Amino acid sequence: MNATPEKDAKRPQKRFKITASNGSGISRENSNHLELDPSTSSQPKRVTVKGRLAALLSLPLDVLFEIFGHLLPQDILHLSRLTKEFRNLILAKSARPIWKDAFANIPELPMCPQEMSLPAWADLVFGSHCHSCFSSKTRNVDFILRVRLCAPCAKFCLIPAKQFETGRKMDKVILRCVPFTSKWSGRTGSFCMAKAKDAFKQQLHNRQHEDINAFVQGKKAEIKAREEHGKACKAWYDEAVKLKAAEVDKVRRKRKEAIIIKLIGMGFKSEVEYLKQLENPKCQDPPVTMLLLGDHPDVKISKPLTERMWNNMQGSMIDYMHELQQYRIKDDRHKVKQARKDLAIQQWYSYRQKHLEKPFVPSPVDILEWDEVKRIVKLPSDVKVPIEKFEALFDESLIDFIHDWKKHELRKLSACCPRDIPRPPFPCHLSRLQLAVCVFTCQGGVHELEYEFIPDIYYPMWYPEFLHHPCNSICMKHQFEGKHNEALDRNANLSVKHYIRHCRRKAWSSEQLSFDEKASRVVRGILGGCGLDPETTSAVALDKLDPRLVCLKCSFGAKPDGERRFSVWSWRNAVQHCMKSHFGDSQIRWQKLMDASASEAKVLEAKERIKKGLETTPERIWRCTRCMDLPFDLGLMSMEVIRTHCQSDHGRPEHQLAQGKDYYRALECPPKQPLVVKIIPKEVTPTIET
Repeated sequence: MNATPEKDAKRPQKRFKITASNGSGISRENSNHLELDPSTSSQPKRVTVKGRLAALLSLPLDVLFEIFGHLLPQDILHLSRLTKEFRNLILAKSARPIWKDAFANIPELPMCPQEMSLPAWADLVFGSHCHSCFSSKTRNVDFILRVRLCAPCAKFCLIPAKQFETGRKMDKVILRCVPFTSKWSGRTGSFCMAKAKDAFKQQLHNRQHEDINAFVQGKKAEIKAREEHGKACKAWYDEAVKLKAAEVDKVRRKRKEAIIIKLIGMGFKSEVEYLKQLENPKCQDPPVTMLLLGDHPDVKISKPLTERMWNNMQGSMIDYMHELQQYRIKDDRHKVKQARKDLAIQQWYSYRQKHLEKPFVPSPVDILEWDEVKRIVKLPSDVKVPIEKFEALFDESLIDFIHDWKKHELRKLSACCPRDIPRPPFPCHLSRLQLAVCVFTCQGGVHELEYEFIPDIYYPMWYPEFLHHPCNSICMKHQFEGKHNEALDRNANLSVKHYIRHCRRKAWSSEQLSFDEKASRVVRGILGGCGLDPETTSAVALDKLDPRLVCLKCSFGAKPDGERRFSVWSWRNAVQHCMKSHFGDSQIRWQKLMDASASEAKVLEAKERIKKGLETTPERIWRCTRCMDLPFDLGLMSMEVIRTHCQSDHGRPEHQLAQGKDYYRALECPPKQPLVVKIIPKEVTPTIET
């Protein structure tokens, strides 16, 4: 039944579907009624843009092949990846003459292996993509394995030779018949391709009913030829990389020279000259933190400079020059301050040579931290500061500065001692530190680089050793963090490299020293055994007395009776013995020997080293007075070395040398201790108390 016009009028209008092709022709004047513009309803034609090389494909093949024959293999390789048309043309079998002519343009390159195609050979030599994941910029190529792999793919594509067991027959055959490379991107050992191993095992399996020995011998010959070919290719490849790098450097150098000419023309001649100084490694003190011209992103591009490039980079180069001007101002100020600091250190060394009688003095870094020296160093750059200015300051105020500094440091060190250490009735902290019961150990490690007399790891110190301990005034370079420490590390006047490498002088500090309470209690017991007062006996006085003692714990309480044999100890060796063998037990009792037994022990001690066949080495306990604290100080020396040094470096012959004037005993070195001997001491009255 046909629909009537009335029904057609009541029927709702079909909704129009909007698509990408007709959406632009829809009129949106009435949101309820969408109408299609008939003039735009048809689909617009797509305009294809042709590249510059598209016209090449319209040329006759013989002309095109002649053109391609003058290119290099890497150029042909890039063309094959340009479009599908170029790929189909260049990778066709009929295009083999193109590849032959291209490789003929590089006669130094070894021939392509027979089992590889020319396009694959070009991709291996000149490509930059990983053969597994196709990531770009992959440089790890091996001509024995004939593969290019990135670092992640090499982990699962390569098998190390150490995974094969030489005792197994199959693994032994694989090691001889599968190509292995000696190294891969810095990794040690030999590696082979997992695919090559699996392929060889499959080939070996397929030849089970044939002559396997002939097959294996043939594979060995192939591997030998492959290795020789790979070495030749590697040599050519390395040389090509060097030539390419030299060519790129040449282009960058010419670009840099062109930019320098532009900058000079803009009025930045002084800045360009300053940049040349910064680029000189010998003049980089302090190390340059400014971006050098050759490292600028717009300068290091490996392309010749054009006017268009210069117009684009001109604004950034002007900003770079303005930044360089500010850096130059700061650098000049730093050099002025550093020169003034060097004058202050030189004047301090001159003062030090005139006052050798003062052993405990600040370090050169303490002098630089003196407020008066800082004030002179921070004077404006246009103010001339001669060395006479520091000389006048030292003559006027240095004695007071040293006195205050010494008092401050001794107070800090004395505060480390516990309360039971006697305190003098008057404010003299040095009297307290001189007591024998005042024992310190060092937590640092600089002294281990210089000392040869340290008997073992445990190293107690008494006065005056701990005051002149090298860890108090010398530190390793780059040890601390801070903006000023780098300048101190580079300062040649603070170096001590002639006797402790990689070290420099620092501000004097007792932070590395710690009071040893166990050793202090042990010394109290020794003093009690000697009948001495711990509150008044100093370490120097005890060294002068030089008693000999026996340990009653080692004898299980038995005392010298004229019949038993005992080990005899000096008081310093007794402390070492108690700390090592008895863990610092303060309840141990000690017995001082009578003078006759002590003299007998000392005679045997002098012969003990010869008796045991020990070599006697010269003691390194002397220092040069004329080199004291100077950068070229040689540190601890033997007497023979002192004589040679004074004669060769200071022109002082041996017969003119005088202790105190030309050399002195190092105050940080303890008295030399004798070897332990055993004697039968005479009976003494026991007076041993803890």
